[in-house]
Amino acid sequence: MPEFLNISRHMKQKDYPYFRRLRSKVVMALLLVSLLPLLTIGKTMHYSATKALEQRTMESLRLEVAKHREATDRFLLERIRDLKLLSENLNLPAPTQPGALKRIFRSLQDVVPCFVDLEIINGQGRHLAYAGPYQLLSKNYKDAKWFKAVMEHGFYISDVFLGLRKVPHFVIAVKKESDQDVWLLRTTIDSAYFDEIVSKVIGARTGEAYLVNRDGIFQSTPRMAGRLMGLSEFRDLKPFEGIKLEHRQVAVYAMVWLKNVALALCGQNRS
Repeated sequence: MPEFLNISRHMKQKDYPYFRRLRSKVVMALLLVSLLPLLTIGKTMHYSATKALEQRTMESLRLEVAKHREATDRFLLERIRDLKLLSENLNLPAPTQPGALKRIFRSLQDVVPCFVDLEIINGQGRHLAYAGPYQLLSKNYKDAKWFKAVMEHGFYISDVFLGLRKVPHFVIAVKKESDQDVWLLRTTIDSAYFDEIVSKVIGARTGEAYLVNRDGIFQSTPRMAGRLMGLSEFRDLKPFEGIKLEHRQVAVYAMVWLKNVALALCGQNRS
């Protein structure tokens, strides 16, 4: 009898580590079975919340870019209308008399402060009168791209270029036809004033808006993405309908084409 007890005690001592491991495995299995549904639900909820946040961000960006395009298009269209209205109320040679265009320009600036200068140019590209800070009266524009475009289409909004001034700027010009002659009224738009309209912040400190042309060259000053007249990350752009949305790495991009000029308005919001 004592010998049997010794054998039984010896077997218990020998088997205890095995049962301890078995119990640990059972407990771990039970825990996994219990937690797996919670982990699955948590992962699903996280994915759903992330997708919902991304969709809200993209929809918000879509609305912001749509509003920016409307404001930018309206600004450019109103400036064309300003020049057309002014040209319809001017008859040569009166505005080319000494000091006449400067007085007209000052009155125009009081109402619309975005104009940098004002020019009257004849059908051969020669200045008839100039009001503004540059010495341009001796310049002839007959070979300039913008001059040929406005003579063909009646009005023109240029890309940003350096030109004879050697500083980035863009111009708006309209054509006036009379019985005696054809002449153009041209103005330069203040870049800082225009940037304020285009680049109002999207999404507080995490977003921005800017214009690019078909070659991807910045036509307004971006806040973070680059510099005016610098090359953006977009290349060989072609006009399309509607608003295009794209998620790239840590940012959501939206792009839409303006109605009155071949420029794309881009907005981005960092996630």
